[in-house]
Amino acid sequence: MLLCTLLLQAGVLCLTSPFYRVVGLSIPWRSIGGQLVLPGILAAFAILTARDRNGVPQALWAVVMLLFAWLIIGPAQYFVAAWRRPLIDEWLLAADRALGINQLALVTWTNAHVVLRHALGLAYLSLLPQFFLPAAILGYSDRRELWRFVWHFHVVAIVTVVAFGLWPAGVPALHGIPEALSQREAMRQLFGVRSGTIGVIRLEEAVGLISWPSFHVAGALMVTWALRNTWCRWPVIFLNSVLAASTVLLGLHYAIDVAAAVVVCAISIAFEKILRGWIDQSTEEQGPRRCRRPNSWPHNARPGQCVLRPRG
Repeated sequence: MLLCTLLLQAGVLCLTSPFYRVVGLSIPWRSIGGQLVLPGILAAFAILTARDRNGVPQALWAVVMLLFAWLIIGPAQYFVAAWRRPLIDEWLLAADRALGINQLALVTWTNAHVVLRHALGLAYLSLLPQFFLPAAILGYSDRRELWRFVWHFHVVAIVTVVAFGLWPAGVPALHGIPEALSQREAMRQLFGVRSGTIGVIRLEEAVGLISWPSFHVAGALMVTWALRNTWCRWPVIFLNSVLAASTVLLGLHYAIDVAAAVVVCAISIAFEKILRGWIDQSTEEQGPRRCRRPNSWPHNARPGQCVLRPRG
């Protein structure tokens, strides 16, 4: 899955970077260089600890891949926002009403319960540190699952960016629904790019613009899926169930955004299984296999497990 993930990054880079100026955007080189410091340091540590069999190198490389995903796919949300497609907020609001969901009433009820509102806010803000949880746990216990998580992160991010470009949306606050966590900066940047008043993307100031499908919920689902066979699955399931609820109860997403995120995750999981089956079949057709050195990165699944590879 590592090679497939690298191909995804290269594909996004090739399909977007030559065209930023076409849509009136630019990224200062200084902004890019500053964002390379942390992944560079982590990559150096991963190289220095490459012979360790405790999972540290794999965990570090996985984090490096996630950081590079932000550097490559993160700016792409501004790129697709500059397509200036019509907003679909009215359609999303109508879909919520068709489902019998009165978000204004839900948010009003949430705001009346201060402790609950704060708890939901903390759950919503937990997503960013959660992205590093699979690396910390799976780096030692199940490295194949770790690289599947990295793959799913990329696929989900790419699908949500493309969907956001084709069918852009704002936030429920545009329809008078109060939001417990301000999305004012994200909306300022979104409408600035759409209107052409913002033409320079500074990565250190970048925020999440995607509202539909909810990348917050999609990301939380991918973390939950990656850790489903670990000791922390139930705490993670509980936390991310609260996180998914918080997106609607805090007025940050339409309910239909959450449903769309579930569909995106299902597509990613199905696609990965098909791709993995094709890779396994291709490997088997190459003939007899022999054992390679245990704990060889990144193909090993567990410490001490001997992984087979084709001869030659």
